[in-house]
Amino acid sequence: MIRDWLPPILTRPTDLLAVRLARSRFQPVSSWQEAVRCSAGYETLSPAPQGTPWRIEGEGRSHAEMQMIAALGMCVQAVRDRRITVIDLGGGFGHYYGVAASSYQTRSWRWSICETPTVVGLARRTSAPAELDWILRDEACEEYDVGIASGVLQYLQDPHDGLRWLGMSCRFLILNRLPLWEIGCDEIAVQKAAGVLAYPSWFLSRSLFEEAVKAIGTVCLRWECVEDQAFFAGQRRSYAGMLIRTHA
Repeated sequence: MIRDWLPPILTRPTDLLAVRLARSRFQPVSSWQEAVRCSAGYETLSPAPQGTPWRIEGEGRSHAEMQMIAALGMCVQAVRDRRITVIDLGGGFGHYYGVAASSYQTRSWRWSICETPTVVGLARRTSAPAELDWILRDEACEEYDVGIASGVLQYLQDPHDGLRWLGMSCRFLILNRLPLWEIGCDEIAVQKAAGVLAYPSWFLSRSLFEEAVKAIGTVCLRWECVEDQAFFAGQRRSYAGMLIRTHA
């Protein structure tokens, strides 16, 4: 993007003007309830799967995919069983399963995607590989080798509850595309997508989130998600990712 080549002295006035004109990608609101009232809702924007999103072909990988491959590699080395169990929270139609299966072909997987009822219903009608299935949260098992939440926790009503649940269920936890901001407390906004006020989105206090992470495990790896940036609370920042070895 052109913005990425501009110095902060030029991008900041543009960001501030967008906020003033209510054209920013994120509109601050006072509460989760207000954000829900202003939103079209995630369910209304859940498209049917196109083709086979769990099949990854070719050599090219995005920056986000390379980060996921690196984090999964550390998990693969630590799990002795040939078969690795994964719960992929908000994993859509299986893209990261395809990334993992094509990158670590000597391993087999039991890859469960925990999604909304609409996505689960659509996905269960596809001809996905036997290693891949879709579940609701109350259908999840008690233990997994790896938990993944990529661009997901900020869209939950209680992101910290989602973090604790995954931390208790998984040996390793890959958190990706997290909006960790230098703010004193978590703040809620409504995110625009497809030209409409689409769904609530939290911006998470970095300090509070780091304390929550310490309670569930130890961070083994961190990265910056350069493909994901936002301007909020007067700050333009990249999102963050981390691999956690939990106490589970």
